Amino acid sequence: MKRSPKIVLALVLVLILSHPAAAQVPGYTSYLPLIASAPQESCAWPIPPQPTASEQVELDTLAAINAQRSAHGLPPVARSAGLTRIARFHSNDMAENNFFSHDGSAGETFFERMTWICDESYSSYGEIIGANSTGSIDWMIELWMDSPGHRAIILGAGYTHAGVGFAYDPDSQYGYYWTVDFGGR
Repeated sequence: MKRSPKIVLALVLVLILSHPAAAQVPGYTSYLPLIASAPQESCAWPIPPQPTASEQVELDTLAAINAQRSAHGLPPVARSAGLTRIARFHSNDMAENNFFSHDGSAGETFFERMTWICDESYSSYGEIIGANSTGSIDWMIELWMDSPGHRAIILGAGYTHAGVGFAYDPDSQYGYYWTVDFGGR
């Protein structure tokens, strides 16, 4: 079955509220930003190291995010091993279980996933997710930057670190899934 190109982006802020811009692009959903502050607790990783469909896509996505930050006079975000692990976990979950949401297939929320991070401490977090059927990083960046909520997180001056997770499942609705988790110190 040939899949038609579909784009889905989402961000959530405690209550999921639709953004008016979402109605302007067919197949596009946008939500208000998902931003959290979570206390760092001592822990043992509840998830194993996560595979990626392509570490190069993750690195290129982070480079494209940093190019946007630089173009707006902001410093780059550094790659975080902990945030990358959490982002990969969520992207893999969405691809393998054929869904698109900030909440995981087992019901864990973004806020709960951020408490899984060990050996790194952040005072604030943000998350953007995206999916498309082409795997195009440029397209994802363009769509994120055209969405006020996504743009606000990418250009968040308080963020110092980020982790990108990328997954692919040809049998899923969209095929390609991104999660970018940001942390601020």
